[in-house]
Amino acid sequence: YVKRTSGLTRLSLPALKVEAQVEFPLLATEMAVSRDGRRAYVLNGEYFTTLDALTGQKVESVRTGRMGKKMFLALRVGLATEASRSE
Repeated sequence: YVKRTSGLTRLSLPALKVEAQVEFPLLATEMAVSRDGRRAYVLNGEYFTTLDALTGQKVESVRTGRMGKKMFLALRVGLATEASRSE
C-alpha cells in the first residue's frame, strides 16, 4: 500500500503496478494499515476510524476528543509488536 491523505493505493509486487485505489470518505492526519492489509486505521481530528482497506467502507468510528493521538500511537506500537512476533 501507498498511503495518501485521501486514501490508499495498492501496488502489486515486484512489478509495482497499481492494483486498486481506495478512496476514504475523510482526510487522514495519521494512518496505519494492519499487517494483513485488510484494515486501515485513520485519525482525523477528534475521530478514530477503522476502515475496510479493500473497499474503503467504514467499519467503525469513535470520537476520542484529545486522546486520539495517544490512541493512534498505542495502535501503531501494537501493530509493530504483532508484526515482529510473526517475523
